[in-house]
Amino acid sequence: MVTIWSIGMIILAIVQPFVTVFGYMMEPWFVGVFFVTSIGSLTYKIRKRDA
Repeated sequence: MVTIWSIGMIILAIVQPFVTVFGYMMEPWFVGVFFVTSIGSLTYKIRKRDA
């Protein structure tokens, strides 16, 4: 869910001049950190299950 949210926020950041969540400005690098963390977490969970 966080991965999809991050992708949507990055797309909005490309299209719109700024993106807000609950009135706070979201910088693209901050959303990128969430995206990388969520992908890393999913990868770890999948590899741990297969091992």
